[in-house]
Amino acid sequence: MSYDPRLVNDAPRAAATWSAPEQAAPVGAAGMPRQHPQMPQQQPVQDGASQRQAATIDQQPPAATPNVDVIESEAEVVVMIEVPGFSKDEITVQADASNLYVTAERSSDPQMGIEGDDNVLLRECPDRLERAITLPNYIDPGEATAEHVDGVCHVTVPKDEAERQHEIAFQ
Repeated sequence: MSYDPRLVNDAPRAAATWSAPEQAAPVGAAGMPRQHPQMPQQQPVQDGASQRQAATIDQQPPAATPNVDVIESEAEVVVMIEVPGFSKDEITVQADASNLYVTAERSSDPQMGIEGDDNVLLRECPDRLERAITLPNYIDPGEATAEHVDGVCHVTVPKDEAERQHEIAFQ
């Protein structure tokens, strides 16, 4: 017995060509074709505050996220933030009871000191860094210290000695 591709499971198979099914128009509940209403074109907001905010957003370059290490000891929390290429004058560190906020920003030099007709084709050095770091315990932000060494910002924040949780008894 020889193999015949037209026979599937010993039954004859019709030679057919496949074609895509026809696309039917969407039909509503009453059997009528659905009409999609025209969407009104959105108009820009005209108030002055929104225009100022949009202008400010357009002027700021996007912020990159720096790498961070957080190390906790019994008495303090040390945060090391990688800020390569930024001087200590370009870095701002702020803290509250349990968070640390780091921002680094420098003026943009599109040619990076290149003179002449040469153009920069790729630039991977961000002009702006931002990071909010939630710290594991309550800290004393008034006693925090920071130093900048070799592109790494070391922020040392002592833990707050005051007990933040206490049990509340029922009356």
